[in-house]
Amino acid sequence: MTPRADAKLWKRTIKVARHEAAHAVMAEICGHTVLLVVLSKAGGFCRHGIDAKIPDPLQLGMIYMAGHAADVLWSRANRVHPPVDDHRFLERMGFRDRSFATLLGFAMGTLHEEKDAVFAVAKALKAQNFTGDDVRRIIQETKQPKAGESGKSNRTTQHRRQTRGAPRGIRRARS
Repeated sequence: MTPRADAKLWKRTIKVARHEAAHAVMAEICGHTVLLVVLSKAGGFCRHGIDAKIPDPLQLGMIYMAGHAADVLWSRANRVHPPVDDHRFLERMGFRDRSFATLLGFAMGTLHEEKDAVFAVAKALKAQNFTGDDVRRIIQETKQPKAGESGKSNRTTQHRRQTRGAPRGIRRARS
């Protein structure tokens, strides 16, 4: 392979890894169990289980839109439409084109705050495919305080966590 072709393949691989990692991280944030994350030459996929008897459509929409949100945030993708597979899932769930922008905004806001987790999962995914337990472990590792940090959150960080993914002026329910 030529150096140029090798670089192009690497760029595509990291883009697909981030896309699938975003689906996995968003599923974990929404409380769904990630079963498997796979990266292959043909692309990749993230399989997650729906833990609730009646799943929240907004959460499912954000999970399916997360891959596209990662593409927009970090790969300069077109903002308008998600990839065909994700688009089909969203349409089957009842979402229409006019609601995609709202979902995209929620997903981008959440992923922006979870950037470290998405990048860590994507980096690990490039090396091997893995299960939901691996995803949860990697996310927890990104939450650990780094050397020299006290481990205490400041007020701004706490506020961001409370309002993550919510429209402006709306607070997330406290746990």
